Parts: sequence; structure tokens; C-alpha cells
Amino acid sequence: WEKCFDNCRAEETARSVDDIDAFMSTVNGEETLVLSEEARIVAAGDANSPEKGYLLSLEVLTNGTWLSVVKYEIGEEGSTHQTFDGSYRRSRPLNLPQGRVLELAKNDLSRNWQDHIGLFSI
Repeated sequence: WEKCFDNCRAEETARSVDDIDAFMSTVNGEETLVLSEEARIVAAGDANSPEKGYLLSLEVLTNGTWLSVVKYEIGEEGSTHQTFDGSYRRSRPLNLPQGRVLELAKNDLSRNWQDHIGLFSI
């Protein structure tokens, strides 16, 4: 499967990543960090210019399809934090500067990805 951070085996991915950017690799045109065979973080846009639009999403593989569990959208018009539980989506605005939202998103997804996935149900 796709490149895993630290070139690790699937059972070794049950730890957090302090710096998402250091472990991202391009997979099918998307910046991707593989956390396990069924979990990944996908980034779209330019993290150096989040005001132009940036997305960071934690996804889980379900029935052959990648589904978003938690998504942070950062843009000039504002930023949002979205969570999905398989049937319902919650969205809330984040009234923080774009750089802070990006930092929050990276910290949340790298440290709490297993908890987020545990709350996701189909």
C-alpha cells in the first residue's frame, strides 16, 4: 500500500506524528499521509498560502471508498471544522487566523486520528 510514515509497518502506525508535513507523500496527485491500511490524512492546496484555500482531511477506507471523518477547510472567507459520523455531518466556523487553524488542524489530526476514527460509524 501507499508509503507509510517512517516506512513503518501497519501495526506500528498506532502512534502520533508530530510533523505531518515531514511525512506527506504524493499519491495519485494528492498529498497523503498513510496512517494505516484503512486511515489516511489528505491535504489539498498550498499550506504556505492557506488564504488561497487549503483542506486537511482525515479519511477512513470503508467498503472500498475513502470517506472523510474530520475535515478542516481554510480559506480567505473563513475556516470550518467538519466532523462526520457516517450519517450526519457537523460543521462549525473557526474564528481564528488561518495560520492558527492550520496549526490546530495538523495537531488535532496527527494526535487524535485514532479517537476520531473510533467515533466514526457506518
